Amino acid sequence: MGLTIGQHNPHFVPAGVPGTGHVLVFDNGYVDGNTNPFRASTRPYSRVLELNPVDQSIAWEYTAENSNRPIWTFFSHYISGAQRQPNGNTLICEGSNGRIFEVTPAGEIVWEYVNPFPNLTPKIPNSTIFRAAKVAENWLKR
Repeated sequence: MGLTIGQHNPHFVPAGVPGTGHVLVFDNGYVDGNTNPFRASTRPYSRVLELNPVDQSIAWEYTAENSNRPIWTFFSHYISGAQRQPNGNTLICEGSNGRIFEVTPAGEIVWEYVNPFPNLTPKIPNSTIFRAAKVAENWLKR
């Protein structure tokens, strides 16, 4: 398909969730194509894609513009992920910035959390989050 640049967390949307059978992927994007000759292009923003594997089309896409924000305000050059919710919303982990948020199919941000705890290792100098997943409330109960 050649659509993504640095994709993370590709997975099939599970049964019973809107988009069942499609592939959900966090498409990182990339800033400087000159430093890596294997990258065909650059895109200085991230996006989440829902891909139809049958006809190889984009069934749904999220960028910051869907939330009426400048396109560059949503960018994670590594890690990250997304998870479709039973109500059709999508949980997004913008890993390099330590941000987790949920959007409606139209792109409205329902809630947002930014990790306030910095990593204490020189190799990871910010508040990164590798991935996030929403679990049912009864999962937390003993």
